[in-house]
Amino acid sequence: PVTASGSVDSGTFTVDLQQHGFDPEGHPLQIADLLWTDTGQPGLLPAGFSLDAEGDAILVDTNSPAYDNTVGEFATHFSYNVVDPFGAIAAQTATISIFG
Repeated sequence: PVTASGSVDSGTFTVDLQQHGFDPEGHPLQIADLLWTDTGQPGLLPAGFSLDAEGDAILVDTNSPAYDNTVGEFATHFSYNVVDPFGAIAAQTATISIFG
């Protein structure tokens, strides 16, 4: 699983969803079917979270006002697939935490 964390008001950090992805033939990999599993709603992301332009990383803005009153840990979870050009799929999960 992919894990990442940051502290409230520490700026933006990037979570590489492909950090454990590897294609033995060297083909490019893509992220598909990203799901915020805490809500079960496709396409929805927590406040301060966004996808990068390529769609293979999550950008987390810990300066978002949504985290101003965070005490302890705000942890959120995602599931997704890492896919190669020939349709091979590897299921993956990510946990991202923001600490107050």
